[in-house]
Amino acid sequence: MTARPNARPQTFERAELPITEHQTAPLLSVRGLTVHFQEFVALRDVSLSLDHGGIHAVIGPNGAGKSTLFNAISGFVKPTRGQISLHGLDVTAWAANRLARLGLARSFQICAVFPELSVEENLLVAQLRDGKAIGLVRQRRGRELNPLAADLLDKAGLMAERRRRAGELPYGRRRLLEIITTLALQPRLLLLDEPTAGLGREDIPAVVELIAHAAETCGVLLVEHNLKVVERLADHITVLAGGTVLSEGTYQHVSQDQNVWKAYLGAAPDA
Repeated sequence: MTARPNARPQTFERAELPITEHQTAPLLSVRGLTVHFQEFVALRDVSLSLDHGGIHAVIGPNGAGKSTLFNAISGFVKPTRGQISLHGLDVTAWAANRLARLGLARSFQICAVFPELSVEENLLVAQLRDGKAIGLVRQRRGRELNPLAADLLDKAGLMAERRRRAGELPYGRRRLLEIITTLALQPRLLLLDEPTAGLGREDIPAVVELIAHAAETCGVLLVEHNLKVVERLADHITVLAGGTVLSEGTYQHVSQDQNVWKAYLGAAPDA
């Protein structure tokens, strides 16, 4: 399997998508995506689409191919076959930094916190968006949060901790900071890989609300094992098993699919 991509934050200048030429195209379109690692087939003929403002969840048992799908979409794995498009622009096999300039953000790829900086300074780094961002923050230049970043900080309940070093935060609070740092980049397409993993019950509602808020300004593709979170957030769901699409549709549809029950539990509920 592939190694986890480097989790250090990246800064970039936004490139413009030719959306005037493709106004009817989905924000994200994946068609017939197949990924081989030598003899192992990690994904086979996977297709999905996501519109601006939508939340599309990808679920499935361990080893289903979810991480490989995210890695291919975000530029860390080169597809063997198939096509990936953003607003109708073919970006198949584009590098991660090039995709970032088009507005694609992935939670651990871009927004891993700088533990030595404060909560507020982490947001300032994202807000400044260039290679000198950390230096500018440390020199106490560009120290004012823009309205979006301040609003995100408030929505996450982190305003009172804005001066605290990020490395001192409990895990749930750091996860919230990761997500709002990504949102401060104002992505067009947000990929969130298990955003509630490892969180206590008290932290999950805040993360869910942030994701719902994110969908007001971008499309969200979500891998998540907590099915209550999926039910709450997702407009559409793709279920992967063994690298292929097992089922897709609304939560109501996939939750009643006996093939999905078998993939998760080994048997249908009436077996």
